[in-house]
Amino acid sequence: GSEIWYTAASSGNARELRAVTPEGVARNVSGYPGMMRLFDVSTPGHVLLSRDNVRMGIYGKAPGDPRERDLSWLDWSLLRQISPDGKSVFFDEENEGIGPNYVTCIRGTNGSPVVRLGEGSAGAISPDGRKALSRIPQPGSPLTIYPTGPGQKTQVDVGGRDLSFPILFLPDSRRVFVAGRGAEGAPAAWILDLETSSWTTLEVAWPGAIRNAAVSPDGSTLAVSMVGGATLLIPLDGGAPKPGPRLEADELVATWHSDGTSIFVQRGGLPLVVTKVNLESGAREPFMELRPADTGGVTRVFNANLTLDGEAYAYGYNRTLSDLYVGDGLL
Repeated sequence: GSEIWYTAASSGNARELRAVTPEGVARNVSGYPGMMRLFDVSTPGHVLLSRDNVRMGIYGKAPGDPRERDLSWLDWSLLRQISPDGKSVFFDEENEGIGPNYVTCIRGTNGSPVVRLGEGSAGAISPDGRKALSRIPQPGSPLTIYPTGPGQKTQVDVGGRDLSFPILFLPDSRRVFVAGRGAEGAPAAWILDLETSSWTTLEVAWPGAIRNAAVSPDGSTLAVSMVGGATLLIPLDGGAPKPGPRLEADELVATWHSDGTSIFVQRGGLPLVVTKVNLESGAREPFMELRPADTGGVTRVFNANLTLDGEAYAYGYNRTLSDLYVGDGLL
């Protein structure tokens, strides 16, 4: 009754076993390499705890490839996008050793080596494959434009905007859809011209935060997922938006289908379920279910990214594997 025991980390994920008295006097009880989790302490002093190995990774299938590949790099690879041709994935690596600003990376869906573009959280890769957007995960930081080949990076000032995901290139590889909050704090979205660094506000009464979005194959319309399953179809020429098909509350827009009249929607879980939905009628057609071949320890499959024909795709997964221990002599 003299102490409360718990596991925590001052920074990162390397949790330690700690204790604190009701008066607030804290101490470290024991450290252990990795992520420790406390479950129970018995009256005789036996301690039940685990060492958790938590991983975020990426699986994907290249065009024409009969099988999926694990495209993860280190232990916290967060998928952002698959390229329009399905030949590469764009992601950020958030491994603790990388540092607080993360690293923006590209990797071929054929399993070719990872290419580090530079620090930052990945945003989007252009349809022509020549440039990629990234941003340091700090308020007010500029957008960085990395060349995927030879060249120098450039930056675009965000002008006080609080940007979030999604970030999407339009088919011309010059303009970008960007969501977030304006200087007044209300949800907003813009079209950013990367060549002129000019921002055009989309004059839409956003009902709340944007959960996900996709641009039509011809670049004319944006399909947007809102909270609760609502969707909006927004003409990018400035026309009035109209409601799209109603989705299930836990479904999100994934991408458009190549026919231009349907979208792929996704529901994360195990498995992740992809459904084709007609934009006019709302008619639904099951398309695919995604899960790693080895589901041991997999707790979630999420963020499906598909090419317009659905032939190539990538998705993220979380895996937690734990070793359970009984500790003695710690009192």
